[in-house]
Amino acid sequence: MAMLSSLSGGLHLIYGVKEGYLNASLNLTVSNLTYAYSGDAKIQHTQDERNRMISQGKIILIFFDLPGCANCALMRPWIAELANENRGCIEYEWLNLAGVSEGPRNELREVIQDEDQVSTPVIIIQGENGSLLSSGFKSRDAIIDMISRVSNGGCFSET
Repeated sequence: MAMLSSLSGGLHLIYGVKEGYLNASLNLTVSNLTYAYSGDAKIQHTQDERNRMISQGKIILIFFDLPGCANCALMRPWIAELANENRGCIEYEWLNLAGVSEGPRNELREVIQDEDQVSTPVIIIQGENGSLLSSGFKSRDAIIDMISRVSNGGCFSET
């Protein structure tokens, strides 16, 4: 079984073809898949790519997630909501520390030397005013404040 998903949602026409039989088609309405839970957010960018996005006015929000992490489960929905609501200014990376790729874990080791002192989730926010790191539970307001500080307040001008 395959999952049909779409960032934009809407009506999708599916065709089925089998040699020797009549073709079949089916219209399906697909709910939109939000940006923060899409495959786009699960891509780990290089620091050069991030720097290019920052030079274009974006804020980089990296959420290092770990399955079974209670704080991650509490924060994940509203971090995703922030990313979705502010897609124009936030480039979101949702990286799994327990995944197949060692990339996220290696990057975190470069940023935090003593990994034993880290509590998940770890959030790194980068913008034109530098980089901030959060380890463990932080409130929505605290994360918004961090984003505002690295963006000169530009990302949440209406908040």
